Amino acid sequence: MGADGSYIPPMLIFPRVRSKPELIDGGPPGNRADIHPSGWIQTDLFLKWFDKFVTFSRASKTHTILLLLDGYSTHTKSLELIDKARDAGRWCYIALLPTSLPHKLQPLDVAFMKPLSLYYSDEVKRWLREHAKENRVVTQFQIASLLGKAYLKASCMTTAISGFRETGIWPVDANIFQERDFLASAATDIDLNVSVTANQPNISNSVSPVEPDVLIPNIQTISLPTVHQEIINPSVETNDNSTLSLTQHDSPGCSHWPAGAEKPVRKEFFALSPEEILPIPKSNKTTARISKRRGKTALLTESLYKNELLAANICSTPKSVKRSLSLGPKTKN
Repeated sequence: MGADGSYIPPMLIFPRVRSKPELIDGGPPGNRADIHPSGWIQTDLFLKWFDKFVTFSRASKTHTILLLLDGYSTHTKSLELIDKARDAGRWCYIALLPTSLPHKLQPLDVAFMKPLSLYYSDEVKRWLREHAKENRVVTQFQIASLLGKAYLKASCMTTAISGFRETGIWPVDANIFQERDFLASAATDIDLNVSVTANQPNISNSVSPVEPDVLIPNIQTISLPTVHQEIINPSVETNDNSTLSLTQHDSPGCSHWPAGAEKPVRKEFFALSPEEILPIPKSNKTTARISKRRGKTALLTESLYKNELLAANICSTPKSVKRSLSLGPKTKN
């Protein structure tokens, strides 16, 4: 979907070996179906989808398109895709989003996928109730028609526009995320400067799970800030001509003290945050996990990314090894 509220017809991938035209009966308008034994997107299938995308988006020199993709390997490691985008006259740019934040940065995941899933589940339940007497189940030949009804309900302009607005992509909002959005990663923050000594156990080889140490401070030994607040009001005369000195405290307790007292009673309380009582548990790992399949945030149509991809493909190409084939023991003539 686009930031202007438009939708591109989807492509359905079925886990099959042979394709049949009945697979797209009743599907969303303009959709197409492809097959692969795994049922997942492949590089050749994505190139077919990209050709349809160029035609549908009407990209031209006066109408430049920015295509945002996730870091899946079929998108990030395809030289043919980069060449197609570059050979088109640099009117179609392809950018990759961070792979670890799809629930925050991908407009489809933020605004579209959940309504589509709910509508599709409702259509499946309705179809099963209508065919309950026949004991029928949903097969691959009913998926397109059920998805078509759910897709028409979910693909509204407000959903697409709000998806790009909530992620801060369009209109551009660099301050869309607050500090509380990053609090979930506080438990896995790793200090890479910490070196593991010989006395520390090897975490990777340990079989039993390691429980994080939770430190509970002892209030008796820790010096905590004490807040003293007291406001002494002027004396108030009552009907029986007796004078009372009124003292207000923020802490719970009696606020009226009799006159003639030598000094008002002082109320004390501790200013303690919940994090000091129960700190966030920290991970014991000291090395970051490196994923070889994960892509990085980059602009695919730039020459720098293409050169890096070419160098990586050259290094990963296996070298041919010549082996001699002997049919028997060697004999001397």
